[in-house]
Amino acid sequence: MINNTSVATVTTLKAPLEETLSFIHYYLNSGIDRMYLFFDDPDDPAISQIEHDERLTIYRCDEAHWSDFGISSESTIQDKQEKNATLAFQMAGKSGIEWLLHVDHDELIYGPGSLKGYFSTVPSEIEILRFPVMEAIPQQDAYTNAFAEISLFKVYDALPVSDDRFFTSPKNKAIQYEKAKWWYRRRKVADLLGSNHAKYHTGRIFLHGHQVGKSATRTSAKISSIKCHLPEPAEHSVPEMKVSERFYVLHYDCMGFESWKNKWTSRLTGASNFDTRQFSAYRNSILEDFKKHSDEGSLLDLYKNFYHLNSFEKFLLRSTGLLKKIRHNPALFKIDSTK
Repeated sequence: MINNTSVATVTTLKAPLEETLSFIHYYLNSGIDRMYLFFDDPDDPAISQIEHDERLTIYRCDEAHWSDFGISSESTIQDKQEKNATLAFQMAGKSGIEWLLHVDHDELIYGPGSLKGYFSTVPSEIEILRFPVMEAIPQQDAYTNAFAEISLFKVYDALPVSDDRFFTSPKNKAIQYEKAKWWYRRRKVADLLGSNHAKYHTGRIFLHGHQVGKSATRTSAKISSIKCHLPEPAEHSVPEMKVSERFYVLHYDCMGFESWKNKWTSRLTGASNFDTRQFSAYRNSILEDFKKHSDEGSLLDLYKNFYHLNSFEKFLLRSTGLLKKIRHNPALFKIDSTK
């Protein structure tokens, strides 16, 4: 059966060269039809290595680019992402692409079987497809290719479906409710059995990165803008949304110690133009912990405390379904020479 469903991704990115190339190759090798890539550094060295690929639409985000949107290069990354993703949504619709998936450079959509094929199974009435999170848990201090080498992921199945901006059918609400209910029960079991990573003393937080997932939007949907995690419906529009039951967004929020340290240092100093006002209380506590340990020179200890799992934790979390082992085919991160 020929799959005629067309899918594109959009990403605003500024990352190390090898991470950028691995990210792009993963999606192209997964059958994505088009990638809209907005390089926050207009002189990014990755551009010269990929610009020949006709499946890529590349933007060098210089001052003129941001000026066209009425913002500047010093605007928050969230504002930049929204402007770029909304432009890509409009372009994708005009070119006949059916779905647009908004992902960051450290996020891979993963599930059983073909990613491209999965979209062809989505019922026609669904306009927003939301992906729950699995968060990468590094067990080393450094990696050559974190995408290919990190294999442990915390599973978060408790995405809420109550959002007045979207319609979710009673059936799909019930499915997600049951999934979330069993996730909380599994977490409680792990907590009672002594897991430090499943404890409730920090509220409902289980992940160190975001827990709200990512989404794909039909280009036929009435949307005013594409935000970081979910689209913003047009006025008087209530598109139908469904949480994916089989596919997840693998969030590599941490790719090793140096990557983690640089990310949080830039957030602490404001160098990344990341709007930390949107942080939850828990993520603000991470920022405070980071500052404290940075002053004390013990950041590596904090990193290990956050991510390194002993054999007991691994066994307990995997036994309760809160930790999953995933190994990607390394070929997914290499250029497809047949294209």
